[in-house]
This record gives sequence, structure tokens and C-alpha cells, in this order.
Amino acid sequence: MGHAIHEGHTRTSLHLPADAASVGAARALIRGWSEQNGADARQANDMMLAVSEAVTNVVMHAYPDRDGGGFDLDARSEPGELVVEVRDDGVGPNAPSRKAGLGLGLVVIDRVSHSATVQDSHPGTHVIIRFRLHARDGRPE
Repeated sequence: MGHAIHEGHTRTSLHLPADAASVGAARALIRGWSEQNGADARQANDMMLAVSEAVTNVVMHAYPDRDGGGFDLDARSEPGELVVEVRDDGVGPNAPSRKAGLGLGLVVIDRVSHSATVQDSHPGTHVIIRFRLHARDGRPE
């Protein structure tokens, strides 16, 4: 599964192939990284769910006409929040999908995050997901 990892305490990035095994690899990276950067258990779980949905969208829809596509997963800490980006160079978010899905991935991402945007990056899709950190008393920082 050739990939490169670049990690710092407040930033990490990973390049993975667009295949099913990469969903678990992305989840594992985000779980450890988010906890190191101040996320509580609920926030870490929400981040893993959102990343799973974004990466699953890449695996299912980004490369319908070719094998060998990949994606970049970048995560960084900003004041009061953690930001995760998933970027591919596939067909883009407006291309019709050949694989059936429930169409709930972006809804899930939106529900568990503070904000989420999906951009057509010509080629490909760029998803930016923001999570507000909670103070120890459970309120947003």
C-alpha cells in the first residue's frame, strides 16, 4: 500500500491509494492524531466517521474509469479547531456516479463536523472538514 506519512504534532499528511484498505488506514491516522491534538473521545470518533465518509467517497466515485488513483489526507491544528482535508484528482464532485450509494456521506460529514465544504478542484475533489475543540468542561473553546 505505498504511502508517505509526514507527521508533526500539529500537522500530519498522508498519500494513499484509492482502495478499501485506505479507509481503515485514514481512520487510524486521524484517531491518533486528533487525540494528540486535543480532541476528546467523542470528537475523535466524529472525526474518524467524517474521514471514513470522505475517503469512501474517493474510493467509490473519484476514479470510475481507471485504477491506480490516490488521494491526500491532510490534518492540521488551528486555534480552537482541528481541520482535515481530503483531496483527490479524480472526476470531481459534479460528475455522475456509476456506483450506487445511499448519498448520505456528505450529510454525515456535515452533521458530525462544525463545517464542511466540497470544492471542485479541476481535476478532482477537495473536501475541507472543520471540528471545534471542546474545553475540558465540554464547551467549545
